[in-house]
Formats: sequence, C-alpha cells, structure tokens
Amino acid sequence: MTLTACAKNSNPLAGLVRAGRAALGAMAVLAAMTGCETAPSHSAAAPPHTAAAPVAVDTASTNKSLVLQEGDTIKITFPGAPTLDTAVIIRRDGMISLETIGEYQAAGKTPAAMEADLKKLYGTQLVNSQVSVTVQQSAFVVYVMGAVTRPGKVESPRPLTVLEALIEAGIDNTKSNLKAVQVIRTDEAGHTQKTKLDLYKGLHGGQLPSFTLKPYDIISVPERFTWF
Repeated sequence: MTLTACAKNSNPLAGLVRAGRAALGAMAVLAAMTGCETAPSHSAAAPPHTAAAPVAVDTASTNKSLVLQEGDTIKITFPGAPTLDTAVIIRRDGMISLETIGEYQAAGKTPAAMEADLKKLYGTQLVNSQVSVTVQQSAFVVYVMGAVTRPGKVESPRPLTVLEALIEAGIDNTKSNLKAVQVIRTDEAGHTQKTKLDLYKGLHGGQLPSFTLKPYDIISVPERFTWF
C-alpha cells in the first residue's frame, strides 16, 4: 500500500495538472477581485464641457437701423451703375445733393428707407435695382464757449442734450451761470437763432428745459457774478 501511494504521488503529470488547476483558481479569484474596477467605455463617458459659441453681432443690420442726421458722412453705392456712386456729408439743413436727382432730404431717415427711396427715384437709370447706403462716419458736433473748464468742440457718436454737452466741456461751479445758458443756431441761409435756457432749476429739483440740440449748435455759458 505504501509503495502504491508513493507511486501515485511521484507521478509528474499528475503534479502538473494539480499545479495548473491551482493557478487557474488563483487567476479566477484575482479577476473577481479586480473586475469591478474596469474603466468605463469611451461611449459611456460624459461629453467634455465646451464653451458657448460667441454670438455674432449683425453690424449690417445695426447700420441699416440708424437714423441719419446732420453731419453724417454716408456712402451710396449703385452696383448696376457705378458712375453714380458717391460719398456725401449731410448738410445742416438735412439735405444732400445727388447727381441727376438734385436735393434729397436724408436727415431723419434710416439707410434702409433711403435705399428704398433711391430705387424709386432713379428707376430705369439702374441696370439692376440694388442700392446700398452705409454710414461711414457719424459725429454729433457742437461747440461750447464761455465759463466752462474745456471750451471748444464737443464730439459724440450720438445726439447730446445741452446738459450732456456742458458736462463734457466741464461745468465750473464757481463761474458757470447755468440760469442763462444760450444756444446759438445758424441755418444754411445764414440766419441766426438764439435760445436762452435755465438749466439751474433742472439741476436743483426742477424740470430741465425741453430743447433738442442740432449738430454745429454753439452753446454759450455766461460767467456768474460773485458778490464779495
């Protein structure tokens, strides 16, 4: 019996089989322990955060909605008749002079409205009906003189009120007499109009005067007398 048992135990093939089974068992245990830590598939991963795309500003649409005013420089393009192309400055009376058309009231209209007008006015002179009106420069210019800290030209890309123009020029609280501000306006014919405004009350609880500045108006601020 002893000899038979020794013979079985000494069989090398049986030993290799038992060793292989033991190794397989160990691998199965290891796989069971580590299997729950497998990385998620790429398709299941959350999409990376992306920044929102910038919103494009439609500058062309903005330009077409502007209201033209005195002093604006506008460019008029006729794709079907390039000899009519021109760049003009809107005069103080709001008019411009156009070839074959003559005087045209541009101030107070949008470029889009002006385009529609020009299509009708030029009519058959155009090979095609396309007309483009663009604002090359928009400047609201007034002049301030008298008892302010920075007399001279005040320029803005938009219309200003009298008070805003004075603030830009610098109100001198020790000298500026805001009770008797004068606005001097000269039209194309050379006629001068003077309007007296009291801004002092508006700055001290009252209502500011209802007055609309026009480009190239002159604002005169008198000096306040001081009693010693």
